[in-house]
Amino acid sequence: MTRPIRLAAALAAATLTTLVVAGPALADALDPAATALKTQHVYSGDPSALDSAGVAELTAAIGSDPTYVAVLPDTHTDYDAVPKTLADRSGQRGVFGVVDGHHFRAGASSGVRNRLSAAAEAR
Repeated sequence: MTRPIRLAAALAAATLTTLVVAGPALADALDPAATALKTQHVYSGDPSALDSAGVAELTAAIGSDPTYVAVLPDTHTDYDAVPKTLADRSGQRGVFGVVDGHHFRAGASSGVRNRLSAAAEAR
């Protein structure tokens, strides 16, 4: 095997290993959040960042609006994909805000996203 082919094979193996290892880790981090967001608006998987009093306060502020917040320890993943993944896995329709370690991302499920876009265009 020539050196460039060996290097490409090693890189491919490392990438595959990273994907196989990261997939379950991400599922482990998001599954409890998605399950909790099926019945509540706020989930904290990182009590040092948002304790139970903070969860209660944020839940009261959200009320019954279709807004969901998850505070997670750093998942070291594609941070932009986490809000959509939580929306899909929870089955909820609404706006999702995610604090993931030191990263914040927000997104909306497709039905809500379409209504928000239409409302913005009407202005």
